[in-house]
Amino acid sequence: MGKTLFFIPTAKAPMPAVWNWIDQTSYVDKLIIRNFQKDTAGEIAMQFFFQRDEYDSLIVTTDDVLGHQFQVQHLLDVEEEHGFPIISGWCNHVDLWASLRVDPLDSELLGKALEKPFPGLVFEEYDFTLNRDIVVGAFGFPFIKVWFTGLPLTLIQKETLRQVPFREWRRWRDEFCITPQAKKEGRGVMFDLQWAIDCAEKDIPITIDARVFLLHVFKTRSAMDVGRNPRLKFISAMDEERSPEEMDDINALLKEISISAWKERKLSRKDFGLPRSLTWERPSPIVYAYSTPPEAKERDCPPHEKRK
Repeated sequence: MGKTLFFIPTAKAPMPAVWNWIDQTSYVDKLIIRNFQKDTAGEIAMQFFFQRDEYDSLIVTTDDVLGHQFQVQHLLDVEEEHGFPIISGWCNHVDLWASLRVDPLDSELLGKALEKPFPGLVFEEYDFTLNRDIVVGAFGFPFIKVWFTGLPLTLIQKETLRQVPFREWRRWRDEFCITPQAKKEGRGVMFDLQWAIDCAEKDIPITIDARVFLLHVFKTRSAMDVGRNPRLKFISAMDEERSPEEMDDINALLKEISISAWKERKLSRKDFGLPRSLTWERPSPIVYAYSTPPEAKERDCPPHEKRK
């Protein structure tokens, strides 16, 4: 098995307990993309991942789950032994439920949900699995084939991600639309749902390892920092020796990709033909022109461009 890239998209105020375990996962290369729209962050990560031949797999997490640095190594070991196209940990959703569904959602339900205002699906319609059922092995142990997992800590083989890239399920227009494309048509949202649909359509199994559990932290929307100094950082694995020239090449590639992705998403964007029902405005008394709030001056500014 080749090298792995650990991708961390983050757009929330940093939570020390979360970043402690991420920082201590120092034995793999990390790509941290901070304060971009999630759709743009995913676009940058996938383009970088596909253009770097040394990587065979991508591990993605999120910035609101509490895990452990050894969980990444565990997934790597499992992948080495079993060769799963996708192997993932799991996390709680709310109360007694896991952010996990074993059986597919009904296609008619999904179709009708797209005609409703955002988000279209309510919690009850997901019909998530109980945490208890995962723990007691109701679906098997340690490996369970599932339809949906919220991508809390997920390893994906490169060829698998080529077949099922991260794509939006729908779009939403709100104050966190910071790229020109998003301001025009809304930002992509609900990537985990679309990814589940795409994997099922391509007959690519999603396997979770019940031994890899992460604690999900709730109600963090108020901590959102989307648009405040968008930036990215590549951190080489601790035992990896890279020359200054190689690091310069990596950073130059990331700069090129991020500027392109800021202007236009390609891999992560679905062509809806823009039916009105798929792009919804957020009903809110807050209306930003991206020039009124002080932080908005950074939100209009593409990455790697500094305002004078």
